[in-house]
Amino acid sequence: MEAGRVLAAASSALPAELRRTAFVVGNVGKLGEELLNAVLENPSYAQIAVGVRRSMRTASSRLKPVVLPPAHAAWEPAAALGRAPDDLFICLEAPRVSYWKVATPYLALSSEEMVAFSRRMQAAGTRRIAVLTPMEVHEHLGTGSSIRNVDEIALVEAGFTRVVIVRPSVDEVAATAESFGQAVADVLLRTLRSVMAPRRLQPIRKLRAARIAVHALASLGDGVHIIGAARLRELAGEPLA
Repeated sequence: MEAGRVLAAASSALPAELRRTAFVVGNVGKLGEELLNAVLENPSYAQIAVGVRRSMRTASSRLKPVVLPPAHAAWEPAAALGRAPDDLFICLEAPRVSYWKVATPYLALSSEEMVAFSRRMQAAGTRRIAVLTPMEVHEHLGTGSSIRNVDEIALVEAGFTRVVIVRPSVDEVAATAESFGQAVADVLLRTLRSVMAPRRLQPIRKLRAARIAVHALASLGDGVHIIGAARLRELAGEPLA
């Protein structure tokens, strides 16, 4: 209940417009790291909880790790948090490979697990959710979206008042290279295009995409908002007011 008391205390001590709380989970790679940074830099959140596999210390008084059990399917947000966070941010990505063999303390979620986790958070009182999928799709690396269609539909039907899904469309990316030589050529070509292409056509930085997701959840109206590759490129060229 400690995390819940902290969330409640932080929320009541600030003006109404700055009393929001957030929960971040699935931030096991570079995109998730930037998502957590984007949420932390947003002054609207009095407190941010983050799902972890083991206890950890943080340098920010606003960031509170919440240890989830290995069998997190049985985890009950109401009992663990006391007060449900206003907003839920989920990143679906593979854990970052560490050459130092130090496993990330954060919790990874599969597409299927994301749905079950989201439903429990919604039942506990969370009303808004943003889901980010890997940017590699947008960057033309030949990988598909990490969120399954059936899970996306289930998330939409979960009962949240506002849903934002950043999912670069696989229809807008190049096909997977057929050979190693072709793969090398594609990498060189992408690098050349990144240097020579106009700013609006260059790959979107992960932090920029994360900021777009946080801003979209706060500024868009209630309902379901799917941000594909084309829309993501448009938003990347606009200031985040």
